[in-house]
Amino acid sequence: LFIREVTGPHWMNSFIITMAYELLPEFESIQTGSLEKTNQIVHKYNVLVNRIFEFGLQECFGDKHILNGSEIMNLLGIKKGGVRVKQMLELVMEWQLENPDGSVEQCKEYIKNKYDETEKQ
Repeated sequence: LFIREVTGPHWMNSFIITMAYELLPEFESIQTGSLEKTNQIVHKYNVLVNRIFEFGLQECFGDKHILNGSEIMNLLGIKKGGVRVKQMLELVMEWQLENPDGSVEQCKEYIKNKYDETEKQ
């Protein structure tokens, strides 16, 4: 969700800037050729970026919700939009990203269950 909500299409730039910021304290070590910590930091970001591509999430910032606010309101019997619907939309997107081959009906069932759980609390 970080790619989708915070950085959008510029997520790679955000990662590079964050990695550079994390590498700043290692500047002297880099100059002296002591690269162990530097290599660990770079490796961490490489693994993360590789995972993003492995799971096909590099373009997820443009994904649309498979259920919109009106559909969620109808599904759950909510009369007025607002924070509750926004929370459900966030759950829809989380579910979509975790279930790329999932159907609208499966997502509806998930949202109904989540809504019922939160209403009981």
